[in-house]
Amino acid sequence: MNAVFSADRFWKLEKRNLSLSRMQYIYILGGLTGLYLLSMLLNVLVETSLSGLVFFAASVIVVCGPCFFENSINKHRSVFDFILPVSTFEKFLSFWLKYVIIIPLSILLLFVLLNLITSAIPVEGIKEHAKAMALSEHFFTYKIPQLIIVTQAVYMAGYFYFRKYAFGKTSLILVVLFVLFVVALIVMMATMFGGGDNELTMSLSSDSMEENSVYYNKGYSAGRTLGAADLLADPVVRVADSIGDIVATIGLWIVCFFKLRETEI
Repeated sequence: MNAVFSADRFWKLEKRNLSLSRMQYIYILGGLTGLYLLSMLLNVLVETSLSGLVFFAASVIVVCGPCFFENSINKHRSVFDFILPVSTFEKFLSFWLKYVIIIPLSILLLFVLLNLITSAIPVEGIKEHAKAMALSEHFFTYKIPQLIIVTQAVYMAGYFYFRKYAFGKTSLILVVLFVLFVVALIVMMATMFGGGDNELTMSLSSDSMEENSVYYNKGYSAGRTLGAADLLADPVVRVADSIGDIVATIGLWIVCFFKLRETEI
């Protein structure tokens, strides 16, 4: 067991890695703080904030961090990391803690602190900006945390598998997969509801902006509606979706670990 994990050995490795990464943390937190203050200033002066850009920048840092902040893994640049007197599991655990725990938690605490400080300033524009930047209104809605974690695992796998241009190659793969998914969805819908003289139309319901109605007409006015929103609201579907996200994320982390071990060998 000591060959796989030693608390004392891991703590020494973590202190080394934290020391080497301290400037990265300073740049990340300092850059986001500057962007936050710029957004607040614009909100006070011209009533236009950059809150969306701030959240987007933070999300990109969290999701694509390994591709941006780590050197490519190869026999020339990583030779000193390979000969460290620690196990592969300890190296991967330190790497995982940095990008899955430390950086996201640091950014989260930074936003909470900035919101607390700015919300106490008796200026209406600053208070409005602090309210707009409240994480409860952005972060915990529309499945954003799960999406960030899964996408981060994909980019982490891209970092371990691609020696050069990991960000670009991983992004390209995701775009291609998304396009293929959309094409497959269109073909499936056309097969199910189209063909011949049949008409397939999509309309946005005026009663609710959260539901889309797909009407299939076959020469008469009657149609059928696909309740996608109702399907996603089903507890069984939501649980299955969450389980799928968890399995995919853990699976990608395991793949990253074995890729790191293979590289070292």
